[in-house]
Amino acid sequence: MLIVGGLFLLAKSTHEIHDKLEGEEGHASARIAPSFTSVLIQVTLLDLVFSLDSVITAVGMVDRISVMVAAVVTAVAVMMVFA
Repeated sequence: MLIVGGLFLLAKSTHEIHDKLEGEEGHASARIAPSFTSVLIQVTLLDLVFSLDSVITAVGMVDRISVMVAAVVTAVAVMMVFA
C-alpha cells in the first residue's frame, strides 16, 4: 500500500511539473479548468494516503485500538480542514 501511495504522489507531482513547464513554452493552452469533483477526488485520495501513514505510525506506537482510531480520525479531520 505504501508503494502504491508513493507511486501516486510521484505521478501526480510529475504531472503537475510537466504542466507547469509546458505552459512556459508559449503554446496555446486548450486546458479545461478542473471541476470541483475532480479536485475533491484528488484531495480525498491524498488524505487517504497520508491517513494510512498515520495508521502505520500509530500501530508502531501503541497497543490499543482506540488510540489508533483516534489518530486516524484526527489526521483526516486536520487534513480536511486545511484542504
